[in-house]
Amino acid sequence: MAYTTISTKRVICPLWKAEISLQGHYLFSEEKGHTYEAKFLSATCPIVENIRLPKSKKDKKYELFPFCNVNDCELLKDFKPVIDVRKGYSQ
Repeated sequence: MAYTTISTKRVICPLWKAEISLQGHYLFSEEKGHTYEAKFLSATCPIVENIRLPKSKKDKKYELFPFCNVNDCELLKDFKPVIDVRKGYSQ
């Protein structure tokens, strides 16, 4: 069974100049003796997530951000490749 965790960090969106919280998704290692390590899988952005929602479910907080260049966003790639959960999740 695979387990995941999330690491959150506050950043300023380079496109919209707004402070947001990105979430880095990590998969825990199943290697014996390394179960405290988690490897980076992907990151999500609330602006991008909101854009993908149907109009009725969109968060009003992000309605002023109608698009994003998610493929070019370096912040979504700027998470540690491996984290040690014993030391915390800070970036």
